[in-house]
Amino acid sequence: SARQLNPNVRIICRVDAEPTASKAELAGADGVVSPHMIGGTNMANALLRPHSATFMKQAFARTHPDLTMEDVWIGEAPAYHDTLVNLRLRDRHRVMVVAIQKADGTLHTAPGPTALLESGDVMVVVGSSHDINALCDAVEDDFGAMS
Repeated sequence: SARQLNPNVRIICRVDAEPTASKAELAGADGVVSPHMIGGTNMANALLRPHSATFMKQAFARTHPDLTMEDVWIGEAPAYHDTLVNLRLRDRHRVMVVAIQKADGTLHTAPGPTALLESGDVMVVVGSSHDINALCDAVEDDFGAMS
């Protein structure tokens, strides 16, 4: 029903059992969340990778003032259509790019310095909320300067 009202709406569905996940996706859900699966994964990670688990928990829960993970859409901002080494995002904005989702949907994790940002790409960045917000503002300002 939601998809008929708005074909562009992003639909996330909660399921209680894994077999239900594929049904939800077939029905049109863009993403599926299973609290039982997430809980089990978090427990396993806490046991096997305690430092990594703490990092991820703090990044997503935003409990550490200098640690946030966020999506930054590049869009049509021409000043950000370049390689990571040329953009110097760590120096200029104090953020670290941990992944790039290309406009075609492919995900590049741990991108190297020659990774190229292009129109429609999304960066996954880690940094403080303040620094990430400043980066988002700079991208928006660059896009606005085109108009």
